[in-house]
Amino acid sequence: MKTSEFYYDLPDGLIAQRPETCRSDSRMMILKKNKGVDGILKFREIANFLNEDDLVVVNNAKVLPCRIMAKKYPAGSDVEILLSEKTGDNTWIALAKPGKRLKKGTVLNIMDDATARVENVDNGFYELSFPAVSAETVMEKYGRMPLPPYIKRDDNSAKEQDKLDYQTVFAREEGAIAAPTAGLHFTEELLSEIKNMGVKVAALTLNVGVGTFKPVKTGNIEEHKMHPEKYSISEETAGAVNEHLSRNKRLIPVGTTVVRALESAYDGVKLRSGSFKTDLFIYPGYRFRIIRNMVTNFHLPCSTLLMLVCALAGKKTVMDAYGLAVKERFRFYSYGDSMLIIE
Repeated sequence: MKTSEFYYDLPDGLIAQRPETCRSDSRMMILKKNKGVDGILKFREIANFLNEDDLVVVNNAKVLPCRIMAKKYPAGSDVEILLSEKTGDNTWIALAKPGKRLKKGTVLNIMDDATARVENVDNGFYELSFPAVSAETVMEKYGRMPLPPYIKRDDNSAKEQDKLDYQTVFAREEGAIAAPTAGLHFTEELLSEIKNMGVKVAALTLNVGVGTFKPVKTGNIEEHKMHPEKYSISEETAGAVNEHLSRNKRLIPVGTTVVRALESAYDGVKLRSGSFKTDLFIYPGYRFRIIRNMVTNFHLPCSTLLMLVCALAGKKTVMDAYGLAVKERFRFYSYGDSMLIIE
């Protein structure tokens, strides 16, 4: 299948730069699988489409302020670091921009009290050590949220607001380098409302990393390889999912990360608990094992996220819905509007 089949034209003005003042005021498109759009509402009205004993599964990953500005020593040229995974007491794997001139042994000055040293270079990834001040302290003092490049910030004035906005209300487990954005539409009040209806809410953790957002650069999607991402499922969440499956009750995963984790951890009989890695790439033709419905955002053209949504709801159905969303001037991407896919 050609990657170009998942392209659509999006005007720049429809890329949301900030969230709605009230998160649940974002719009929500109701999409019937393999059928089409069945309504456009506010996200807070999702309660009208949930049933007592549904199980909503969210990703409680917490985004790190892992975007750090540094200068090469002694040249003084600027380098942007994105810390992606901790590998030791004081070592992290990172992306860097520009990174081509970073060699093993390069020292990066972050601020007067902090430095990082390139310990290894591997296929565009850099292992950094933090000899004087820990990476956690560096992030706390100097880090910015790793907003995607389509969200523009002219200066550092929105740094603290972004730390609030680019985090879900159920964020608990630190380690993600991007927000599980489908969850950004929920508020504490909305969660309380659906729980009071009898809807169950469970959480897993998938630390959103490079794999989720790595662009598809191959002409045929089958040739694309996902970068592995860590995820964990508690015994409590696995038990809740397995109970719902045994009773033939609905699962409503919130976001593509939750879909990938649940599909990866299902062994054909039950959902496993524990900590794992997944490089599962879901695209049209994939046979879902336990997922039938989902909440999602509107994703970038030709992205693995869009391909997953097409696999679940039908490629033509989804691409037609995206065309309507553009016509109706929906807000797209991380801070944009949402879609509820139901059977």
